[in-house]
Amino acid sequence: MNENDDAWNFDSVPQAFWQHIEDSAGSSKELEESLGAASEAELRELFDQNDGLGRSLLAEVFPQLTIELKEESNETLEEIADWLITQGRARYEEVLGDPEKFPSIDDVNRPILSAAILAVYTEKYGPWRS
Repeated sequence: MNENDDAWNFDSVPQAFWQHIEDSAGSSKELEESLGAASEAELRELFDQNDGLGRSLLAEVFPQLTIELKEESNETLEEIADWLITQGRARYEEVLGDPEKFPSIDDVNRPILSAAILAVYTEKYGPWRS
């Protein structure tokens, strides 16, 4: 985790971040191909941006989540947030504006951006090192 993760939120993440997601059109293979040309530093920054967006989203919507969602583990909520980010900017913004649209874990499936970043990073540079 980067000490600057908290700096990344909906307003600060560049359009290039969202472009990787939009270019993939929901395909794990396309997402990994979109990330394939990224340098080690770029992959780390994308990971930090994704992490920061997830934290920002959860901090913003948590007070308005259903009781059932509030009872989920932090890990589960982070996975849901990561999946939401992978759905694209419009979906992220929709949930940010209406926390009642925050999905349950049952709605989550692949791909998830952080997994794609880690897969590409590991293939190119070996195991992730903090």
